[in-house]
Amino acid sequence: MNTASHRNTAANTPATLALLATLALAAAPAAAYETQETADGNPVRWGTAEVVITLDGSISGLGPTPGVEEAIVSAFERWVAEADLPLDFTLVQGDCGEPGFHQGESNENCVMARHLGEDSGHTGATTRLSYSSPSGDIVDGDIVFNLDAGHWGLDGEPEALDIFEVSLHEVGHLLGLAHSDVEEARMYSTMGFGPDGDGGLHEDDIAGAGELYADLEATIETLTCSVATPGATTPSLEILLATLLAGAGIWTIRRKIR
Repeated sequence: MNTASHRNTAANTPATLALLATLALAAAPAAAYETQETADGNPVRWGTAEVVITLDGSISGLGPTPGVEEAIVSAFERWVAEADLPLDFTLVQGDCGEPGFHQGESNENCVMARHLGEDSGHTGATTRLSYSSPSGDIVDGDIVFNLDAGHWGLDGEPEALDIFEVSLHEVGHLLGLAHSDVEEARMYSTMGFGPDGDGGLHEDDIAGAGELYADLEATIETLTCSVATPGATTPSLEILLATLLAGAGIWTIRRKIR
């Protein structure tokens, strides 16, 4: 996302295993929403229902940790609820290494903050995805906030980069969406300072995510059923959003069958 607040930038491709590619998301011409694809034309997306995201301690550099965490969790919550995604995100507190896929390491999916340097220009945050080729299944995803981008803020603070607004855009990239040419969409390539919109997703965002995950619906719901609470006898659909497990620093954001 370009402007003083945000831009997706290319990153160095890490060493990878065979059949593993790394995608550094960048602005590209779009007709409404676009999705990321492999060289074989397969969509880049999560191929499993259960996705764990680590909130790295470095995000404290963006502001008071509880507020920053709440903003990031809320962004995941919006996508799961409004786009009705068949994904279960669990966000946990922890420590991450450097972004990107690194062979032989644990490779947590992370949200982190880093000093990207003076040459980072107007980059507010960037998202990096590593995926298997040719399937396109994501094996590592990282959102990196730029500590050198300027002042970060919450709740529409004037002249501040809004953590929630930028998180909404970056979570879209983490799902596999590229940019949209719809200016009102969350996946539009630029945004300004302060609040931007009503906090929700645009119909273009929802349509893009819906297309990206539509044909995984049956497979992932079956997987979710297989790990449902023992003893459950009547399947029902429930939205569980941003449920904080007391004292554990763990949030579950999920659509769950049980």
